[in-house]
Amino acid sequence: MQNLLDIIGSFIIAGTISLMVMNFTTQMQNSAEEIFKSAVGQQSARDIASIIESDFYRIGNRVVGQRLTIADSTQIEFRGDIDNNLVADTVYYYTGTPSSIGKTYEKPLYRKVGNSTPALVALVSEINFSYFDSLSVEIPSYLLTNPIVRNRVKTIGIRLMTRSPEYMGNDNYQSTEWLRRIRPMNL
Repeated sequence: MQNLLDIIGSFIIAGTISLMVMNFTTQMQNSAEEIFKSAVGQQSARDIASIIESDFYRIGNRVVGQRLTIADSTQIEFRGDIDNNLVADTVYYYTGTPSSIGKTYEKPLYRKVGNSTPALVALVSEINFSYFDSLSVEIPSYLLTNPIVRNRVKTIGIRLMTRSPEYMGNDNYQSTEWLRRIRPMNL
């Protein structure tokens, strides 16, 4: 009888250990998947940021006259030699509508250079531009319709939010926020 109880106890302990190992394996797999999806979302934000930084640091490069032609919280148009061909280009960043791409929480960010066709830079959850004068005082966006006020802009703040393309479970998407203040030399 004692041997039978030992065998039953061994099976219970072995079953418990097996369940613990299976649970641990499942949790490790879910964690690895979340880390991978998070990395994909962060890489997307870094790619968008490098394009924006490259263009924004060239605002006003080889430009005489108005450098910022549109300055708004959701769009910006500026002039600068972004391709180093000694000719000032006009670059326009703006967002489309979520319905234009069939998404609910994301909208397309477009970049238009000169008279070319707008190019889709990325899908973003949110992008906001803010503008600061030489003393780092924020200029309200409703004042930026005046070209004289736009000439006071010396620093541009950018807030960019992206979401991972994959669903994370539990009604969650991995999001990445990128904040930057850029002070172009020629602005």
